[in-house]
Amino acid sequence: MRELARAIVYRPLLLPLLMLVWVIWGGVCRALPFSFLFTFLFLFPLLYFFLLRWLRVDFRYLRFGLLLLFAFLLSSSVALRIDASRNNLEQATAVLGSPSARRPETLLVRVAGFPRSSFKGWRLRLVPLTGNLVSLGEIELELPAVVYDSPLLPRVGDLLSVKLELKPLKPPRHPFLRGAFQRRRFSGIVATADLEDWSRIVRVARFRGGPGAVESLRRRLYGLIFRSAGDDRKDAAAILAAVLIGCRDQLGTRVKNLFLDFGVYHLFAISGLHLSIVAGLLLWLGQRLVPIRLRRRLPTGPLPAAIVLTLAILPLYLFLTGFHLPVVRAGIMVAIFLLALLKGRLQDPFSTLMLAAIVILWLWPESLFGLSFQLSFTAVATILWLLPRLRRWWEAGPAPFLRGRRLGSGSGLLRYLFYYGSTSLAISLATLPWLISQVHFISPYSLPANLILIPLFSLVVIPVGMAALLLASLLGFMQLLFVPLVGLLHCLLEGAFFLQARLPGRRWYGPQPTGFEEVLLLSFILILVFWVTYPKARKMVVCGLLILFMAVLGDWAWWSWRQSRPRVSLAAFVGGRPQSLLLEMPGGEALLFNGGSYTKSGFSFPEKVIAPYCWRRRITRIPVLVLTEPQRGLVGGLLFLVEHFKVEEIWYHGIWSGYPPFRDFNRITRDRFGVRWRKLTSFSSSWIFNGVEISVAGPPANDFVMAESRRQNLLDLAPSLNFRYDRLDLLVWGGGQVDDVQLPREVNLLALLVAPGSRHLPPGLGRVGLRDGGILLTPGGRSRSPVRLLPVWKRARRWRVKEDGFLFLALDREGRCDDKMPADLISGCQSDCE
Repeated sequence: MRELARAIVYRPLLLPLLMLVWVIWGGVCRALPFSFLFTFLFLFPLLYFFLLRWLRVDFRYLRFGLLLLFAFLLSSSVALRIDASRNNLEQATAVLGSPSARRPETLLVRVAGFPRSSFKGWRLRLVPLTGNLVSLGEIELELPAVVYDSPLLPRVGDLLSVKLELKPLKPPRHPFLRGAFQRRRFSGIVATADLEDWSRIVRVARFRGGPGAVESLRRRLYGLIFRSAGDDRKDAAAILAAVLIGCRDQLGTRVKNLFLDFGVYHLFAISGLHLSIVAGLLLWLGQRLVPIRLRRRLPTGPLPAAIVLTLAILPLYLFLTGFHLPVVRAGIMVAIFLLALLKGRLQDPFSTLMLAAIVILWLWPESLFGLSFQLSFTAVATILWLLPRLRRWWEAGPAPFLRGRRLGSGSGLLRYLFYYGSTSLAISLATLPWLISQVHFISPYSLPANLILIPLFSLVVIPVGMAALLLASLLGFMQLLFVPLVGLLHCLLEGAFFLQARLPGRRWYGPQPTGFEEVLLLSFILILVFWVTYPKARKMVVCGLLILFMAVLGDWAWWSWRQSRPRVSLAAFVGGRPQSLLLEMPGGEALLFNGGSYTKSGFSFPEKVIAPYCWRRRITRIPVLVLTEPQRGLVGGLLFLVEHFKVEEIWYHGIWSGYPPFRDFNRITRDRFGVRWRKLTSFSSSWIFNGVEISVAGPPANDFVMAESRRQNLLDLAPSLNFRYDRLDLLVWGGGQVDDVQLPREVNLLALLVAPGSRHLPPGLGRVGLRDGGILLTPGGRSRSPVRLLPVWKRARRWRVKEDGFLFLALDREGRCDDKMPADLISGCQSDCE
């Protein structure tokens, strides 16, 4: 056991890495002051010192002092940069918050990086040269969608005159979307802007330097790829452009979902896999270019010359792929490993990996919380740990057996399959905690798809594509080399679409694990690693598994007790109009009001907001979905909830809407998922749902007053429901007419899904009182007081959805309301974004 501890602890770079991680986590996630950060920063050297003394390591005080000085300087520089970024963002927000800054102004800016594709179009990072934001940071500009080689799209380094209405960088209103903002606020961006009119961009000067020339080459190659594909193979050309030069603007939703279903979407992101292939090709070419006579005279062989050639060409490839952050991180990691190989210091690859992590975190502290950084370093660490053991296992078992069989070249193929299959399985297991925590799903077909596609892309698509790029950039007619690659990818796509339509369960969604459950999963993986590394320590493994089993059993008992508590929870979300409510009943099931977004919107509100909330609350079933205004077509993304949360019934006012999105949603839910559609007017009496009594408060079954216009009739038919749980009464008004007979006299919570300022408030609803301590939930309108508080509502606490963004309420049987946010609903990097 002590040998294992020595192997883990006795690496000098571990101390600065731990101190750097502590400073980044405390400064970014918790916004801790410097005094508190540096007070606890001294604990790491003391702990490391005592561990070395306990392990009886040959200790040298001078080296330890130099290492400690290096770690403190490194951590201090990162902490100061984090503080400077925070101050710049606060200053820019204060400047843009003034009324004079809200008017559009013409700015002189310089394009700071390559354009990046988004679901809206393109994103540009601009450095302001005039205006109030000079030297404070960069502006992120959203541009409409065009092809990458369009002359309208500015190039990196260009000097532009742009008329913009700048917006401060604000956190999203939902706490489970704030993690990306927390990382983004330290990336140098202090303001955003949207631009739909290309005439507002005037190119003042074109940059003629290296990045501009590289982008001109990228756009030329982009055009060559798509011209060689034709109109019927654009999806295959889009994949080739994404894999080779990092342009993902032409990837359709169908192709993205296909690669997500099979768990191979990482092939689109140029990262460590692509950089390792390119570096391997350059090393191989570099060694072959050295003449044979010169190879024999070189004392160390042709490898150093090949490494120098690779290091010289690698930055050009980084620029060619767009110089995006994941690519640069992978390039730094590959460069550090090549330098260690050049110096002959690759005997300890884990120290080299730690050095790469230190360099990347020092340059980009926000990378610590990025999924690509976590997956990359976890995968590389797994490979470095596994490869020596695979060699020993192969030489101890299969190798002697195959020598006796005299299989010849077949043994080499079996060895490759053994190495590759074992490594892929280990990487899948090691990265599982990160994927479950941040992506919320795993693909059962990920491992076999990676076993097939990674060798195909590594040995055929990427090498041949790189050669085609090199030749096509020199000789234009060599674009014909792209034709067989596009044909191969087209055949691959057709076969994958065929399988996608016939394979069940392409994604397994599940509740998001808590921090404790992630520790349990990591503990299980570490126990497996310990058992593989030390097979004789069976007693330790059995004891660890027993402790782990007891912890899992306790966690299951805790959540079972929590879901069975006699409480009702309510969550109010900012979405479209009408607003969205989710009522969580005792037992973990829920009832959802609305929740859909516009079908043409690139942001799926149910998938990005409501589903993560349900996963964090352990809600696996939403049996009932209530649509108060289905005629508006706000059903975008609701199919995701229907599929993954077992929606059984959809309640609506009963009037058919011919709006195409609603019509398609109705047809698909009925035919594919067997959902039952029920009219609210058919419920003549109340019923019990998980102990909660539900009755229809509107629309009236017999006293409905017809309006002159059909549109007004549809609005007046918006359903309203009354919930009763012992002494707890909740009334949700959907915006239509109500039945005075069904309305209670007093309620603990009155939720208005639409702003009554734009519609007539039913007289019966105005007579419903709120008990002492009750809550009035309103969506808010354009004016500051959209709801004229009636005398019966003046004593209630008021909460406006449009202002606060998200509300969580826990209500007990006595009607007491608690609006405190649960600690397990938000993570550390999201709690201080207010």
